[in-house]
Amino acid sequence: MEVKIDPPSYLGELGREKWAAILVDMGGVCANMAALGMLAAAWEVFLKSQAEIDAHGVVLAGANGRSWNNPAVNSLIASQKQIARLSKDLGLWREVAKIKGPKSPMDD
Repeated sequence: MEVKIDPPSYLGELGREKWAAILVDMGGVCANMAALGMLAAAWEVFLKSQAEIDAHGVVLAGANGRSWNNPAVNSLIASQKQIARLSKDLGLWREVAKIKGPKSPMDD
């Protein structure tokens, strides 16, 4: 299915791809395009944050030898919450299932 509705201009490449994919999953029709745009933007933040964490780790080391949490972790967590809320509001349960957090030591 080809989507003929342009994504919002504020989305970057990752957000535009996610927006189009979600709209296709919805059959090309969405009653709340603003929420869909926010959902795609949250996915973009999630994907960029995950890439940052993958590249640099959860804990960053400073030049002075001190370490601190990677700020991308907070962005990732906030975007996960937005994705869950907006997906639920739009009835997109499969999107909620895609947002996996870090593996817990209790999972072993």
